[in-house]
Amino acid sequence: MYNIYYLQDHCQSDLLKNLNQVYLPLETICQLNKFGQISHNVISDGDVSKLVDGDVIVPIDYQSNKLSFEDRNGINSITPLGEEVTKIIETINSKITTHKKIFLLYTSTEPYYNENNLFIAELANKYKECFFIMSGSGEIPNRYEHNFAKLKQCNNVKIIFKLWYFDRVHYIKEYSEFKDSPRHFIETQTEAPDETPEYMTCGNKFLLTMRNPRAHRLIMSTLIESNLSSVRYSRLWSLQPWWLDNIKENSNEYQYQVNMLSVAIKEVLDDVDNPKFVNQMMHTLYKPPHKLDMVGFQDKGHPPEWLYKNINIAIIASGEPNGWGYADEKQMIPMYYKVPYITFGSKGVYEEMEKIGFDVYRDVFDLSFSQQDTMFDRVEWCYLTIKELETLSIDDMVALLKKCQPAIDKNYKHIKSGNFRHFSNRNFFKELNNACS
Repeated sequence: MYNIYYLQDHCQSDLLKNLNQVYLPLETICQLNKFGQISHNVISDGDVSKLVDGDVIVPIDYQSNKLSFEDRNGINSITPLGEEVTKIIETINSKITTHKKIFLLYTSTEPYYNENNLFIAELANKYKECFFIMSGSGEIPNRYEHNFAKLKQCNNVKIIFKLWYFDRVHYIKEYSEFKDSPRHFIETQTEAPDETPEYMTCGNKFLLTMRNPRAHRLIMSTLIESNLSSVRYSRLWSLQPWWLDNIKENSNEYQYQVNMLSVAIKEVLDDVDNPKFVNQMMHTLYKPPHKLDMVGFQDKGHPPEWLYKNINIAIIASGEPNGWGYADEKQMIPMYYKVPYITFGSKGVYEEMEKIGFDVYRDVFDLSFSQQDTMFDRVEWCYLTIKELETLSIDDMVALLKKCQPAIDKNYKHIKSGNFRHFSNRNFFKELNNACS
């Protein structure tokens, strides 16, 4: 039996309840009552007298907001949210003296960002009798490995992955009062508007849509734009001066996109030792954007079902170029729309999805590209895989799609039913139990 303990009404504090996205308590986002098989007792008012025998989990979903500012020399400052987290841990540690305490510092929206290593290490060293579980939907690389090394020296700290964002999106789509909102994707738009140009709806072999510039997407755009004859394609970024002038009207979006382009270009330069390719990439960046269903950057992009019709295979750019195992709604959308897909970007996406029971078409496509060590190799090998599929005859493509059908049916049933949560919850709580034994 686990006690899930909150100081307030299913939350630790007002600050945590008002972050980037809608706040969802741990038991809600995991749907423990429906997909749990995890005995749990929820205390939502801080009353320690309601604790039962069993460990106490203290959920703190900080949604990837910074808890501290750290560099190679140490902690520069603690953020207001970091101070709030410190206060929560101090309060609960003093209130609960009879049970094992597990502070679950997780982000339900993004991968685990390793920017709070020293901050968490200090907490773990101060409260050695407590356990600290760090978790995200995968993990991105550390900026300062020596800071991470200090965290790993703490015997009471463990990093455990869970595809929280799968949980979050599924909850919003299937159970919550927000399920009819357009967030993430729009299943109700099965037919394209009458004024939609034919090039957006005519049959094609592949669909590749990319809104934001990330390093792996810059590489793929450079490779694939040499020939788009078999790809229904979009990217909503450009370094064309007239394009940048157009988006200056929305100052927040302008700054956001220019910053993303700057970071993405630097990541490619750091990863790619090929002057000829870099030159080609920069020329591609100065081409106008390609538009499909989204007007511009201010359009957050909720792919409608009609966009996925009349195409054979969806090519999905993952949310992160590096790191491990970050899967999100991008891999979920083709499941809902019953289209086979190939995803490229960080390593481990396929592996993490298989852990929760999805079929990633490993028996259909050559997925060896996803295991390559460098970002450039992963993207280029994926591109070469696409080009090889492009050469298939009509009969061979039909046979390949027929081979995909059992996985398509399985994934659709798995995502609609939510049965993947049984795997996800079981795996996570098993690892948590082992880490805190």
